[in-house]
Amino acid sequence: LVLPTHRYWDIYMEQSPLYRTIGTTKNGIAQSYSNKILRQNLRVGDLHSDSFDTDVYQNLNRQYKELQFLGQEMPAFEELYHNFIQGCTSLKQVPI
Repeated sequence: LVLPTHRYWDIYMEQSPLYRTIGTTKNGIAQSYSNKILRQNLRVGDLHSDSFDTDVYQNLNRQYKELQFLGQEMPAFEELYHNFIQGCTSLKQVPI
């Protein structure tokens, strides 16, 4: 799953002089794959987990705080979280 914070990580890394740009679309896909490799990402199958909302909250909160520390501008955390959970509610209806 591409989390809302993945997009902001992509933007930060493309704009920061500390990182070499790779020309991403800034949609968060690169960061999502990066987290997948590190085994830190949520997967589509996790949508049906009883702890999904809590897992999303913890994952987003950690990344949000890191990005805030780095000075990345973002919408309010609660807005990102609630919009993502709302979108995931629709995905839960799709059989996997």
